[in-house]
Amino acid sequence: MEAPRRAANRQKQRSRRFWLIVAVVVFVVLIVVIVPTAVILSGRHSSKGLASSLILPLYIYPVNDAWQPLWNALNTTSDLNYTIIVNPESGPGNTSLPNDDYLPAIQRLNTFPNVRTVGYVRTGYGTRNISDVLRDVETFSGWADSNQGIQMHGIFFDEAPYQYSAEIAQYMQRANDAVRDASGIQGDKTIIHNPGVIPDEGLALNTTDITVVFEQSFEEYRSLENDLTSLSGDRSQYSFMVHSVPAKKNLQNFVDNLSRHAEYLFVTTSSSNYYEKFGARWREFTQAVPT
Repeated sequence: MEAPRRAANRQKQRSRRFWLIVAVVVFVVLIVVIVPTAVILSGRHSSKGLASSLILPLYIYPVNDAWQPLWNALNTTSDLNYTIIVNPESGPGNTSLPNDDYLPAIQRLNTFPNVRTVGYVRTGYGTRNISDVLRDVETFSGWADSNQGIQMHGIFFDEAPYQYSAEIAQYMQRANDAVRDASGIQGDKTIIHNPGVIPDEGLALNTTDITVVFEQSFEEYRSLENDLTSLSGDRSQYSFMVHSVPAKKNLQNFVDNLSRHAEYLFVTTSSSNYYEKFGARWREFTQAVPT
């Protein structure tokens, strides 16, 4: 009986080795197939930058398929957070609610869990009548009262002043306070100032969440890079918006470098009307922002 038992043991060992080899092969196949597929579906490239968000001045009228590149990006980069600036008419417009083109588009934006919508308000570098500024904030706040899913989650103050005076600081503080006190502005009530340059220190109000410290061309960025990368605040306080990026520039490396100094990024190769269209490398940019 010893011989048959040894033969049976050898058969069991061969069987175990066979299934072990099968398991290893299956595992390798799964790694080879599933991991690249996941990367493709997420739209992500390998990045050496710091986790960031995409900030988008969306000044494109939502007619026909004008926003389709945005819908595509939101569906393929669900791991990327977007702060989207809603600007129907250089602000909310003169009516209490957006028109029939904007209303469903904003409703759709607010259905994405990775989207924060903020309303556009112009300050004219502190020269616009403060009553008009506060009225625009109030209008955006009122959108929430309609219960139509078009609520804003903050305000983007464009043309924010960058030269300090006590009067200007008080002006911007009143604007910030209006957002904080607005019952219809939802969530964390994000307040963004856009002077487009590094503002005087006295305008770094503690009620401002994000400051756009750069909104210029790629060439201007290169000339100011030392100043921008030497800012003393945390990167979560800053946004860089760079247009006219050379078509052959390595976008991934450039975005990675920006992300080390600012958390909120916008980059486009367009050199004109850059907020009124999606640039030629829009999709590549959305994939390059590190998460």
